[in-house]
Amino acid sequence: MRINKNFERLISKSDGMDRILELKNISKSFGGLHALRDVTLNLSKNKITGIIGPNGAGKTTLFNIITGYLHPDNGTIKYREENITGLTPSKIAHLGIIRGFQTLRLFEQLSVLDNVIIYSKPQKKESIFLSLLPSALFNQEYKAIKQSSLEYLELFHLDNKANALAGDLSYAEQKLLNLARLFAMPGDLILLDEPMSGVDIKIIDQITSFIKKLPDYRKTVCLIEHSLDVIQSVSDEIIFLGEGKVLFQGNMDDVFKNKELSNMYLGV
Repeated sequence: MRINKNFERLISKSDGMDRILELKNISKSFGGLHALRDVTLNLSKNKITGIIGPNGAGKTTLFNIITGYLHPDNGTIKYREENITGLTPSKIAHLGIIRGFQTLRLFEQLSVLDNVIIYSKPQKKESIFLSLLPSALFNQEYKAIKQSSLEYLELFHLDNKANALAGDLSYAEQKLLNLARLFAMPGDLILLDEPMSGVDIKIIDQITSFIKKLPDYRKTVCLIEHSLDVIQSVSDEIIFLGEGKVLFQGNMDDVFKNKELSNMYLGV
C-alpha cells in the first residue's frame, strides 16, 4: 500500500522534557528491501507505548536496532541523552534497555528462583566481582539478592513455585516468570515483543495487569502486540508503523478516527 503523505501531520510533536529514548532519521535496508525509512520517534519516561502496524511494517526490525542486534544504515539513537547508535547488545543492556523476546529463553533445568536470581539487580555497584569478596560479604550479598528475587516472584504470583524447575511450569507461568526476570534486571526501559503470543485467553488479563503496573516501579515499557484489546488496555501512547515509516504517534482513538490508518491496520 502506498503511504499517504497526509500521515505526516498525524505524528505528534514532543517537547522532549520527559524523553527516555529518542530515535532520529533511522533507516535500515536489506538488499533492496527498505525495512525502516527515516524513522523518528520518542518514548516517554514511566509510560507504556504500544507499537502497532501490519505485518512487514518494520516493528521487530525497530526493536533489533534499538537493542543493538542490528545497526542502522543512518540515523541516531539516544537513551537518556546518550548516543547509543552502533553499540553492542550487551553494552545497551548494561545501560538499562532490557528486551523480552517472543521465545522465553528460560533456564529450564534451574529452579524458578534461580532463574530470577541470575537476572536480579546487584545490591553493590561492584557486585560483578562478588567471587572476589570474602565469604561473609559474598553470603550477605547473595542473601539480599535472593530476598529481592523472592519478592519479584511474589509480585508475579510465582512465589509458591520458587523451588520448582522452570521447565515444569505451565506455558502461562513461564510467561510470568519471564516478566519477573525482566522486572528484576537492572534497567528502566523494557521492550516486549508480543508478550501475549501463544497465551491462553484466560491468562491474558493477568499478564496485562502486571504490565500495567510496571510504570509504578519507574519502568518505561514499549511493546509490540497484535491484540488490539491488549494495546488499548495498557498503552498510554501508540506508534503506528507502516511500510517502515512512523505514520502516527498519539492516542489509539485517533487511529479509529482516521479511515486510512484503520483500513491499513484493521481492514475496515
